[in-house]
Amino acid sequence: MRWIYRLQQRVAITRSERNVILGLALLFSLGLAARYLQSRPRPLPEAVYAEAARAFEAASAAPAVGLAQEEEALPAAPAARRASKPSLPAAPFNLNTATSAQLQRLPRIGPKLAQRIIAYREAHGAFERVDDLVRVRGIGKKTLAGIAPFLFVEEAPDDP
Repeated sequence: MRWIYRLQQRVAITRSERNVILGLALLFSLGLAARYLQSRPRPLPEAVYAEAARAFEAASAAPAVGLAQEEEALPAAPAARRASKPSLPAAPFNLNTATSAQLQRLPRIGPKLAQRIIAYREAHGAFERVDDLVRVRGIGKKTLAGIAPFLFVEEAPDDP
C-alpha cells in the first residue's frame, strides 16, 4: 500500500481520486476475468453424452431400409429430374441414321449437341468415320473418346 501512497504524492491526486482509480482498475480486472471465463468451452453434463450415445446406438441398429423410404417420400428436385438421362445404349448404332433421342442417350450429349450433330450431317452429308464428329462444334477429343464405343458409320446404300 505504501507504493500507492507514493504514487498519490507524485501525481498529486486526492484520496477520493485515488479510490476512484483503484475502483476502475478493479472493475477492469473483473471484466478481463469474466471475458476469459466466457471464452473457455464449458463441458456438457454427463446426461447429454449418455443421451447422444443412446441415440447413436438406436440409429445404427435401425435397418437401412428406413433411409430409402425417406428418400422415396421426398419429391425429386427439378434439377435432378432434368439431369437424369436414359441409360446408355446396349449396342452401337449408326451415326448417319441416328435420331436425336438416340444421340441424347450418349454420355455428355444433350439436346442441343444432338441437334448440332444432325444439322452438321444434313449440311455436309453423311459422316465417313466416327472421328469426323470432332468437326461438330462442342465435341472435342474427350467427348469423342467417351461416345465412340457406342457409334459406328455405315455407308448408306446407293439409290437404284
